[in-house]
Amino acid sequence: MSPREQHFVALKSKYQVSDYPDSSPTSPLYFLLRKIDLGLELIELELDWLKQPELQQLHRQLLDLQAPRQTAITELTTEFANLKSKYDAQSSSVISWEKTPFYLMLYKLDSGTQLTDSELKWLRDNRFFQTIAFSQKIRYFARLKAKYKATQHPNSSLSSHLYPILKALETNKRLNETEVNWLKCHKLVDTLAIFQQQESVLEAQFAKLKAKYQATQHPESSVSSPLYQILQNFEADKPLSESELNWLTEHQLTETFGLAQEIKPKRHFAELKRQYQATQSEESSPKSHLYKVLKRLDSDNVLTESDINFLKKRKLTETMAIAVKKYAASLKSKAASASTLLSKAEIDWLKQNGHENIFTFAIDNYATILASNIESENPSNRADMLAWLKLMGRKDIITFLQELKHFVSLKSQYDVSWYQEKSPPRSSQLYAILKKLDNEKRLKPEEFAWLEGEKLFKRESKIFITYHEIEATFYEQESERTGNQWNLANASSHWRSAEQPESALKLTDNLNFGKVKGGNRLKSALSNTRGGAFRDLGEFDNAERCALKAMKYCPESHYPYTLLGALCYATGRYGLGDEYFDKAVKRGASPRDKDAEIKRVIKNASKEERNKIMTYLLNKDAAQYHWVKKYILDLEKRDLEKKKSKT
Repeated sequence: MSPREQHFVALKSKYQVSDYPDSSPTSPLYFLLRKIDLGLELIELELDWLKQPELQQLHRQLLDLQAPRQTAITELTTEFANLKSKYDAQSSSVISWEKTPFYLMLYKLDSGTQLTDSELKWLRDNRFFQTIAFSQKIRYFARLKAKYKATQHPNSSLSSHLYPILKALETNKRLNETEVNWLKCHKLVDTLAIFQQQESVLEAQFAKLKAKYQATQHPESSVSSPLYQILQNFEADKPLSESELNWLTEHQLTETFGLAQEIKPKRHFAELKRQYQATQSEESSPKSHLYKVLKRLDSDNVLTESDINFLKKRKLTETMAIAVKKYAASLKSKAASASTLLSKAEIDWLKQNGHENIFTFAIDNYATILASNIESENPSNRADMLAWLKLMGRKDIITFLQELKHFVSLKSQYDVSWYQEKSPPRSSQLYAILKKLDNEKRLKPEEFAWLEGEKLFKRESKIFITYHEIEATFYEQESERTGNQWNLANASSHWRSAEQPESALKLTDNLNFGKVKGGNRLKSALSNTRGGAFRDLGEFDNAERCALKAMKYCPESHYPYTLLGALCYATGRYGLGDEYFDKAVKRGASPRDKDAEIKRVIKNASKEERNKIMTYLLNKDAAQYHWVKKYILDLEKRDLEKKKSKT
């Protein structure tokens, strides 16, 4: 017996399945028993295999073992997910709790235990920066506990009430009654003593402030008194609020209130002197003219000539420079809002004080506002702005705006308002093309190519139709001028593309085919394009007669066969249509032409006819005609959108 066979026999005995007849090491049971022996969990398919009569007892035992194990795994997985969420442990990689040291680290953090340097390095390497931040907070908490003699408190979690208390002590913030009682309840005597020592220092400071600001008659000595905060604001040169002044009045601290009233304008004056760099002046009385000038400057009012002279005499050049800069900024703000236009006096001031750039900015901004409102018939200030620009000699901007307005109008006329160009109208390729179309001028090949490249030459679009109208007219005129009847075929084709099949038919209504010069190929082309026009009008019998006539004139041309294929599909003769399409391909047509013609038939068909064509094509070759179902759905969606837009 081989070692593998011996091992299999031993496993069968161990798991009480010795009666199982197959003892070959190639047996699936040997594989499954080895997995079980290694403590690996069996998947559902493997458990199903063990449902054989000889193995049912083993199957039940495994289910009994795996159920609680799976429950425990689920609990651990949930705990891990909750800890990750709690400590903001986001990562781009998927982490399994079974194979990572991260789970233990999160448990340590949750219990308030500090992480080791190697654990912190692992977190950095795996970009768990938020988790590192939590770890640093725990270290900070530990330092606070040591500093404020609270190490005997067992809870080191950041959710402990002790953490915010120690942070308050660290920043010299007062503890409230609840926090003090919490320290007493947890017998943190040393921490409480430190707090009381801090309170004593603050109360001594409070007493000094009361003496300094003539409030000693107030009986309260606790720093919880609103007076303490008021006097601190005094000391910090902060202005008192209305409620604080009212508090002083209510508590009859008239001397303190009087100091506040005296100090307020003095402080404001000192603040303005610092702000506007006038500290070299020794004047400190709020009655000083300098205080009035600085207040005027602070309120964004332009300084008068006498104010400027006052500053000059006192050599307050930096204050004057700030005044100029501040007024220039206010004029720039005025130019930016364009609610009121800069006056001539303001423009002169800008030029005299070296701020021509703001004048230029105003011109550019007014032009931008006019350009952005070009589609509006009556934007606010338009007439004023145009008059202002004209007064400033900026006819170039006015011309630009006129061109832009014309461009916007043409884009709207040709349904391309959505198209965005960075270049101005003068250098815009689209503007040049639209002007030509509007003036009924032919496009150059490169202009036609540009439209196609920019996806602006879609069938049925106004640009597409106008282009073909111009081309049709050109070829009609060429036919009359030269007598070359190939131009009639070209004109007819263009009239059809311009959705004017009636105009295409008029060209050949009275044509004597017997007198057509140019051979049978031209006769075929004229007959075929005439048939196409009849098809466009839904006159399929006339269209078919023309196509057959064209085929007779030139049997080697693929165009009549393509037309006949489309006509057969339009009249429900799909098999015959395929025969004509195949003949067209043999004569040089592209297989894509067939799909294009079928799509056109589907587009013009009723819902019932569309479904018939789809059923035929999918039954014939589902792979080749995979596109048909989506194409019909897209058409129906487009038809629905058109109906909604009309309502």
